[in-house]
Amino acid sequence: MLNFFFGLSVGTSILAANYFGAKNFPLLRRLSYTSIAVGIFGGVFLAVLGQFIAEPILQWMDTPEQILPKSALYMKIYFLCIPAVMVNVFGSALLRAIGDTKRPLYYLIYSGIVNIILNFVFVYYFGMDVDGVAWATAVAQCVSAVLTMRALMEKEGLFLFRFKYLGVDWKLLKKMLYLGVPACIQSSCFSFSNVLMQSAVNSLGAVAVAGNGIAQNLEGLV
Repeated sequence: MLNFFFGLSVGTSILAANYFGAKNFPLLRRLSYTSIAVGIFGGVFLAVLGQFIAEPILQWMDTPEQILPKSALYMKIYFLCIPAVMVNVFGSALLRAIGDTKRPLYYLIYSGIVNIILNFVFVYYFGMDVDGVAWATAVAQCVSAVLTMRALMEKEGLFLFRFKYLGVDWKLLKKMLYLGVPACIQSSCFSFSNVLMQSAVNSLGAVAVAGNGIAQNLEGLV
């Protein structure tokens, strides 16, 4: 589900780069309102949906019974931060499209540092369990989203984003879908194959699940 929106952000990036190159700044700003609106509304929908589907999906994936409650708790908390994830995805796509590739990277680094620190604080000092790790991730995503929106709203910038103008331009959304749906399909198929692989790992028990999770984290860092 997340990768569907990640793919859709490709359409945002292509359109934004075209409008920026053509110096059509009014249309670039309208695209920013549409993209962020799609991200927020889509994120809120997924956040609510996730509260109902997290546990059934984990059960369908043969998650071991001894870790199912904690896995479901982590998923439900993570779903709550998806609106912030969507703002990061679409906001970063807009910034990169106009050549601002550094700040999205910096914001990713900042949020990663916040995530690491909060993991330690919540788990070690507050004695929290998997919920502490999940909330650390959620807060880190929100920090990144705030920084991204601040970059879009700066007075000397191109976007001049203002929430009072937030809304969907259906013509622009149609163009986003036309350009982004192929990437949506590609990303979603790749993720679906990962879900199948994770289901196979789950059938091996809790220890295998933990080991696989650690390996995936290390792979992401590499």
